[in-house]
Amino acid sequence: MAQFRDTLREVLLYLRQYKARTLMTMFGLIWGTLTVVFLLSFGVGVEKSMKKNMHGMGEGIAILWPGTTTKVFKGYNRGRSIRFRPDDVEYLRTQVRAFKAISPEYINYNTPVRVGETVNKTAITGITPEYGPMRNVIAQKGGRWLNQPDLDERRRVAFIGYELRDLLFGKGADAVNKQIYIYDTPFLVIGVLKEKTQPSSYGVRDHSRVFIPITTHESLLGRRYLNDIVYQVKDPTRSKQVQDKNL
Repeated sequence: MAQFRDTLREVLLYLRQYKARTLMTMFGLIWGTLTVVFLLSFGVGVEKSMKKNMHGMGEGIAILWPGTTTKVFKGYNRGRSIRFRPDDVEYLRTQVRAFKAISPEYINYNTPVRVGETVNKTAITGITPEYGPMRNVIAQKGGRWLNQPDLDERRRVAFIGYELRDLLFGKGADAVNKQIYIYDTPFLVIGVLKEKTQPSSYGVRDHSRVFIPITTHESLLGRRYLNDIVYQVKDPTRSKQVQDKNL
């Protein structure tokens, strides 16, 4: 105990004799600790922000676009255009067991959407109900996403982005159960997109789109070929294997 008191006395004496050095040392320790804490916090914040941004497009999804052939096949030359049709999606569903969900996608750009005298040109997207959960397209309270009866009955129902809602109905207005016109065809709004972060897209941001049943899209716009196919695998770590061969 006496030795401890002597050591403590020497430390205090040293601190009184070298005040400036002591203060600089303490400042360095405190500043260094705060800097490390700040950098760690900044890194965690950036990581969370990036994860949130990536989830705006969807989780574990892949998008198939049409392309051209690279090999000669049964008399056809290489470079032949390959385009997707809706029945290709059902064929893929039966052949690839690793799919968790899959949806065809039509996109008609610069299509006029009207409410009264207010007109906005945007993308009209025809999809199936599986598309919403894959792409994190979630309805605000009071609305809903598309369902199977909407497809089966070719209903003229629409799910719209919140920015498009603000343009057509007013900022924050209740658009559910109100009508919009796509060209001159009336559609009932069944839901509005819940706000989300989406820094990128492969066409138009979801907050400005109109989503309608794919069967209604085919009837209204007469499209034969899909823009793309969106799918989600059961195990995201095996995405590359799914691309290379059937699983």
